[in-house]
Amino acid sequence: MQKTKVWFRLLRAVVHIVVILTVFYATYLLRLQTDLIPWIQIRIPPIDTWELGLFSLVAALSFFLLWVYNALYQLFSPFAKNYRTLLKVWTYWVVVITFIAYLWDGFVFTHGISRLIWIWTALFSLFALFFVERILIGIERYIEKNNPIKILFVYKNEQEFARVQEAISFDNYQQVHAVDLEDFVPELVGKFDNMILVWWIEKNTLQTMFDLARIEGKKFYHIAESFFLEDVIYKPDRFGSLMAFEYKASQLDGRAVVVKRFMDIVISLFALVVFSPLFVLIALAIKWDSSWPVFYVQKRVGRNGKLFNFVKFRSMHSAMCVGEKYGGENAMKMRQELMQSDKNVRKGELQKIENDPRVTNVGKFIRRTSMDELPNLFSVLIGDMSLVGPRPHMELEIAKYKAWHKRLLSVKPGITWYSQIKGRDSLTFDQEAYYDLSYIQQWSVLLDLLIIFRTIGVVLLPSDR
Repeated sequence: MQKTKVWFRLLRAVVHIVVILTVFYATYLLRLQTDLIPWIQIRIPPIDTWELGLFSLVAALSFFLLWVYNALYQLFSPFAKNYRTLLKVWTYWVVVITFIAYLWDGFVFTHGISRLIWIWTALFSLFALFFVERILIGIERYIEKNNPIKILFVYKNEQEFARVQEAISFDNYQQVHAVDLEDFVPELVGKFDNMILVWWIEKNTLQTMFDLARIEGKKFYHIAESFFLEDVIYKPDRFGSLMAFEYKASQLDGRAVVVKRFMDIVISLFALVVFSPLFVLIALAIKWDSSWPVFYVQKRVGRNGKLFNFVKFRSMHSAMCVGEKYGGENAMKMRQELMQSDKNVRKGELQKIENDPRVTNVGKFIRRTSMDELPNLFSVLIGDMSLVGPRPHMELEIAKYKAWHKRLLSVKPGITWYSQIKGRDSLTFDQEAYYDLSYIQQWSVLLDLLIIFRTIGVVLLPSDR
């Protein structure tokens, strides 16, 4: 349901652009007529079709950007009728396209833009957009009516919850379920879209319940005077006449998710094209050094604890790789012996074997240069991973996580990660988790780009390792 709604709301932007372009074309055809006013023949001015097409495209994109600036493209929050804001955006848009038409006249638009065309377009677009918005809202209401938003209320005091019920009115598009804190079980979280805690709850319990929600990828609200929890962004919100805090694990929310996904697709596609010759060379080197298979496929834990196929260039001897398709029980036994030996130079949840005897000659090189990670670009492209995110781990490693470590599972794992540029393998796992949780909370496009470029330096420059 959530994915359907997000795709439908993304479609709204396309619909708005198409509406404006269509109105431009319709007014262009209308302007080619000489008898617009009865008994009055209006001269048809010279109209450059290419220039008008460019102007209409700029105008449509200007409307889209103004709509984005006014936060009208809401992908995840409850849908609202914003007709008044639409009228405000339309007014700004008319001013913008008027300035564009006059400022670009004689430079970009050497033949000029017909004033009647853009004036009529502005007027007709207002009616067309209102009409289209009503249709889109109706369709979304129909979708929500057949797939209502599921809300889980958790309360400690029944009288306090009764006061909340009086203050909040729910419609047919929301399915509400309430449970006493004593009867709450963690399995309930995954069955609902939103989770709302009512009034005072002990800090440790509150922290635990928010961690459950963030790992499941659910929206989480608290109606009460709140504690300050760890690794949390607080966003005030309203439920009827009540004030609530929405707890978010990251700035990576709403439209930011779309921006990050777009970056992942564009950069991974570009990298796959650029590095495609390198893929062939590495595959041939592995085949020459230690035969088949070239790739090593393993199940890793991704966002919300879901498993995905993690693909790398094989850097170990096949018989020594963990997994039924490789070394099986013997490989697992050898791994455990190495973990308990002096070769394990980093104790704790995530171990590191120095001078690992299982690694091939080619494997040592591709590990040192991180070329073994290149096939992860395919995982980024299909959406299992991101370019930047916490390191993906195996199930047996996740089983050793402390409770706060599991907060790392609230986002997609990455090819590179924040702790990679802060100390790489020299960090303890607690330090690594701390840096990656800091990344999750402070996410931005610039931070992603910084980590990507710094990673290149960490891999290529020995002094940075």
